Amino acid sequence: MTASEKEKAKITRLTKRTWCGVPVEIEVSSENWHRVTVAGVPLPHPGLVNFISRWEMPVEARLRLTEQHEFAHLQVLLIPLIHLALMLHIGRRESSSQRWPRVLAGLLANHALWEIASESYVAASSPRDYYIPTSRFGRWLYTSFWGLMLFVVIAGTMAATGLIRFHAEEPFAKSR
Repeated sequence: MTASEKEKAKITRLTKRTWCGVPVEIEVSSENWHRVTVAGVPLPHPGLVNFISRWEMPVEARLRLTEQHEFAHLQVLLIPLIHLALMLHIGRRESSSQRWPRVLAGLLANHALWEIASESYVAASSPRDYYIPTSRFGRWLYTSFWGLMLFVVIAGTMAATGLIRFHAEEPFAKSR
């Protein structure tokens, strides 16, 4: 983004401390980008979740809720960490065959859980400010996205822990 584009875009900056005292700086732009710095370490990531969740939202509300969502990631960090530890503990009993698909499924499930927990934190901490799109397409997009995220959490966790198995052989092959 050039200097003139930054001047046109509305940018908000937030500096807070998490529940455990870690300093956080969040910078959000009306042009759908954001930057989060935790204890001086930048954490670059795309804003896809905020883009979909804030569909049709007025600029001021979108910026405020995006700030809260990014801060919520750090406030709810224990949830995905516990989820990851449980998946690793339960999944370790499984054989090492097909390990990479299970690891990938577990990482996707963990990230989806983190996003759901963060957005839930925002909705619970700011119920009056929370916004669900009003247009038919906006509601469909919002509902489909969060439904897909929930599916990824459930299916990915089941795959990572061995409740769903990946097989390399043909599903209808006859055994001898």
